[in-house]
Amino acid sequence: MLLKSLTVRAFRNLEEQTITPSERFNVLSGQNGQGKTNFIEAIYAVCTLRTFRPGKLRDLRTHGAEEGAVTADVVRGDLLRNYHLQFSERGRKVRLDGKAVRPVANYFGDFNVILFAPEDLQIIRGTPGQRRKFVDRAAFGWDISFLEIVQRYERILKSRNSLLK
Repeated sequence: MLLKSLTVRAFRNLEEQTITPSERFNVLSGQNGQGKTNFIEAIYAVCTLRTFRPGKLRDLRTHGAEEGAVTADVVRGDLLRNYHLQFSERGRKVRLDGKAVRPVANYFGDFNVILFAPEDLQIIRGTPGQRRKFVDRAAFGWDISFLEIVQRYERILKSRNSLLK
């Protein structure tokens, strides 16, 4: 898999930016507050449809913007794919190769990221639920059908707990 380009629009402190990373190695450098972590978060968001920071996707919008977006062009093998995430107060819209994705599970599997941040120490020190969530996310990248199984399990568990109350 190779990220060919990443375009962000109204994403945190980034108005409209496009980066074309090198195939082998990339370094982001600059002063504090210039958006280095925001580019990393944009890659993470377009891949996972979530932020790694506290909050929701709608919080990623530049202050005052109605909506924001991230687009990634990714090459896997001989295939060029276009991933698009648009987010606003009303929710998110997800497109893969220009088409709406239904079910959203079909979006995952070809464009995977792994992020290690200081907060990830909670995987070791935290609750068993945090560890399960980490392992589940890793499994989604390996076998996308696992996402549907986990979602079904969580619905059944919620229903069971509701009945027990």
